[in-house]
Amino acid sequence: MTANPHIGLIREKIGYALYTLQEFYSNTNWVELKGDTVYEDFGKGFNTGKCSIGTSDDQSKDRCAIGGIYKGRSTKDEAPHYYLHEHAVSTAIRATQYFLLDEGNGIYNLLGRKLFMDVFHLQSKESVVDTSLTFVVDVTGSMGSDIDAVITSLATIVTDSRSLEFIPSKYVLVTFSDPENLTTGRETSDWVEMIGWMRNLTVSGGDDCPEYALSGLLKGIEMSNRNSKIYLCTDASAKDSEKVSDLIHGLTAKSLTPVFLLTGNCDGIGWETIKTLEHFPIINSNCTVLGIGSIAIL
Repeated sequence: MTANPHIGLIREKIGYALYTLQEFYSNTNWVELKGDTVYEDFGKGFNTGKCSIGTSDDQSKDRCAIGGIYKGRSTKDEAPHYYLHEHAVSTAIRATQYFLLDEGNGIYNLLGRKLFMDVFHLQSKESVVDTSLTFVVDVTGSMGSDIDAVITSLATIVTDSRSLEFIPSKYVLVTFSDPENLTTGRETSDWVEMIGWMRNLTVSGGDDCPEYALSGLLKGIEMSNRNSKIYLCTDASAKDSEKVSDLIHGLTAKSLTPVFLLTGNCDGIGWETIKTLEHFPIINSNCTVLGIGSIAIL
């Protein structure tokens, strides 16, 4: 293939080839002669001759060859060999698989994996599900009255993620406290291990109300995969408001969806301010879903 293949042209040519290939089994006597065998050399040579298809608009049906062999439909009135329709269909399907995927002669082998996937607009399951589920949790002392409910709810979110069509490839847990250098992050592909980490969370410190929430979020963004969801759990506003532009940039650059689980607020940056910036989507949910009556989800 050329260094810059014309994908549209390749796609068009493959479409023509597939149409001809699939029609072959309904419009020739191959199935009558060879049964369900795939014609692997199809297209490599040509035989002369005329076979009438026998439909009502076929002007040659009353001349040699008389009657017709068409089996592209399943009713007697529309196809003389209607009783072979299912054989033609199944053989055409297997011929299509051979045309596309045969190790020696298939289009996949000719184009290579990347170009083949580009031509057919395919994505591997690995790329589709290469998402993460990130939790950024405030572990300062003021969270003491809420932390058990938060842990229970976040563990439910992790458990529910296992029933999604596409399961996250990793789970991220970030904790932040005061001072800022206590922010930590870890990740795992094991959802059970993640729940274990959550259940072992303890709270301490943080004598004033605003906390380093944006530092925690930025750490979560750093560790998250693209097109993923990131939860923030806190009872306080953010004292590191100078980082809000970095927050917006990070969320946008990775197409992350933040969910704010707030059990309180105080002086500092208001989370409603973040919500109304509209630089990225915010999920709105009913807090009762998480089983935490005092949590506001923005």
